[in-house]
Amino acid sequence: MKCCDPRDHHFGSKHAERDLARYQKQGPDRTTQILLDSIRGQDLRNATLLDIGAGLGVIHHELLQDTCSSATHIDLSSAYNDVAAKESVRRGHRERVEFIQGDIAEYEGTLESHDIVTLDRVVCCYPDYRGMLSTAVEKCGRVFAMSYPRNRWFVHLAMGIENLKRKTNGDPFRSFVHSPQEIRQIPESHGLRRQSVVRTPFWQIELYTR
Repeated sequence: MKCCDPRDHHFGSKHAERDLARYQKQGPDRTTQILLDSIRGQDLRNATLLDIGAGLGVIHHELLQDTCSSATHIDLSSAYNDVAAKESVRRGHRERVEFIQGDIAEYEGTLESHDIVTLDRVVCCYPDYRGMLSTAVEKCGRVFAMSYPRNRWFVHLAMGIENLKRKTNGDPFRSFVHSPQEIRQIPESHGLRRQSVVRTPFWQIELYTR
């Protein structure tokens, strides 16, 4: 089951343009910045990046400055892909980014292994995340980083309220809270070792290395 559909107004042009304006004004939000800092702490240079559920492309916009030589951006939303590509042109690195519209859980094309694989707030989009996460981990050559909601009562409550609002507004997008222990088993079963974990009140940010 797909978590989201590009026809869904939740991932449409209005939201993409709004999010881009906020990013241009304020930079990466706290969760993404923690993820970026954890990757930069690995002291990589000229790495290749695969960002899954990349949205605006914030991770590659930032890491192409000092860590990565190229990036692959995959996202299901055509609106976010378009906005991310325009921002890449504005920042002068469009030729270093490959854009793919699709869901990695169902993607039938060929994706090579990348040095760095990231999923920033993507696991929570999938009711059945295991296949998607396994596919992502298999593409990781050196560093794997992800963020996902913490399994806390107030997180469940907040997401439940948001999902109810979406249902009321006719928005089919839903978000999910999954077990951190079960999530962790997947990268570790593929030979990755967790090197760091940072928790905010709402999010858990983890970095693994091979």
